Amino acid sequence: MKNFCNFIIALHNGSIPNGETLKGIADYLDCSVDYLLGRTDNPEVNNQPVEYDTDEIIEEFETLSDKSQDSFIKYMNLLLLQQKEENNKDIDKEAK
Repeated sequence: MKNFCNFIIALHNGSIPNGETLKGIADYLDCSVDYLLGRTDNPEVNNQPVEYDTDEIIEEFETLSDKSQDSFIKYMNLLLLQQKEENNKDIDKEAK
């Protein structure tokens, strides 16, 4: 609740919240960040697993420009790095 109050005060003062703040508020209010941002009228959080076809993703990747492929790979590497960091934190917590 404290974060939510700080968020409201910051908004009133003209501050723009960062992604983690928005995520925290959305979690607290049990709604989506898109709903908070006014990008949807549906407050429900979509927790459905994303279905994907690896072959289709590879086919789509191959149609991208070299620049877009490079950006895609950089983004995937960032996601993998974040996942490794999360896994390391979990291991550290379990060790304590």
